[in-house]
Amino acid sequence: AIEKNMLNIGFSDHSFTSNDSSYCMPELHYSEYLQTITNLKQLYGSKIDIYAGLEMDYYSEVSDLPFDYLIASVHYIIKNEVNYPIDHSPEQQLDCIQNAFHGDILAMAQCYYDMLCEHVERIHPTCVGHFDVITKFGLMPEDDACYRAIAGKALRRILKTCPYIEINTGAIARG
Repeated sequence: AIEKNMLNIGFSDHSFTSNDSSYCMPELHYSEYLQTITNLKQLYGSKIDIYAGLEMDYYSEVSDLPFDYLIASVHYIIKNEVNYPIDHSPEQQLDCIQNAFHGDILAMAQCYYDMLCEHVERIHPTCVGHFDVITKFGLMPEDDACYRAIAGKALRRILKTCPYIEINTGAIARG
């Protein structure tokens, strides 16, 4: 980042979720994570501003540790005690639509956006992560007026609490 003349950089690992710990940082590592970033700030602070962030999932417990920023996101829908990952694979998202919502894709979209809005209003994050992650696999009817109404209403609601929305360009990068 310094070699590319960036003015600042932030690190943001996924917060701990007890429903799936395979992709996230264990809570007991939060202090070490913050200390590592503090050390980097001391080492490189005269050349670049460095920030410590945490991507908080809907199912994560809010930490009282001093992060510079929080990103709110939803990676799962838990329905009838079943944990449905919604952004890991198209098969898993389809499983969620078929089994948790009886094939009603718009009901799944409504649930996802309601959860995201509730999460943002609860934790007051610095940024909302991958707002439309449920469109990642092309299963959502993005051109459908009903889908657009659900997403648009959620976006307007979120913007009342958090004005920063991440634009995830992973799909573009993957072609």
